[in-house]
Amino acid sequence: MAWLRVRLNAVTRERADQFADVLAINGALAVSFYGDDGGEVLEPDPGELHLWQSVVLEALFQAEVNVEGIRTLVRTAGFEVLQLDFLGDDDWSIHGTPTDDVLDFGGLSVVGRHVSPDDEEGVIRLDPGLAFGTGRHTTTALCLRWLGEADLRDQRVLDYGCGSGVLAIGAAKRGAKRVVAFDHDPQALSACRDNAAYNRVVVEVGATAETCVKG
Repeated sequence: MAWLRVRLNAVTRERADQFADVLAINGALAVSFYGDDGGEVLEPDPGELHLWQSVVLEALFQAEVNVEGIRTLVRTAGFEVLQLDFLGDDDWSIHGTPTDDVLDFGGLSVVGRHVSPDDEEGVIRLDPGLAFGTGRHTTTALCLRWLGEADLRDQRVLDYGCGSGVLAIGAAKRGAKRVVAFDHDPQALSACRDNAAYNRVVVEVGATAETCVKG
């Protein structure tokens, strides 16, 4: 599958927040914010606050989107298109940097789908797609390490804001009797379902919090 990437000029954070919602309504699958230093915020650390004076917006659409319609939308809102290009499904500027690393969290480890670790026990094979969650962020890593040491037999686990599903899959790998995952982002739900199926674990993926906690 091909994707359309559109990068817009720097504006105030408030304007960027507002227009990000407009882009999402008009078909953007993901919207990234970049600071003046080029850094991208994927998931801030707890208590961390970014005070950029201006940010650059980058939006990702399916390739079939009406390109001229997006250009018109951007111009009408007073933005300028700095970059517009098409990316292939194997472009790692979408999926993240490929790695042969094995991320070890005690009883669990995270690898890319193309990696063949020596021991398959507790291995989570992951393709994050457009969803957050690879095990490299500090809070995710801490959760994975806790899961790797926990006895989850006869336990129920809710992964609220599941992203790629890495924590839900980890809980299932550790023997939880029921694992439920929820996210407000449809792309995250899709990635979670796909990763759970690839890892051959049962994760109930719900579109609303209410459907997740029933039962």
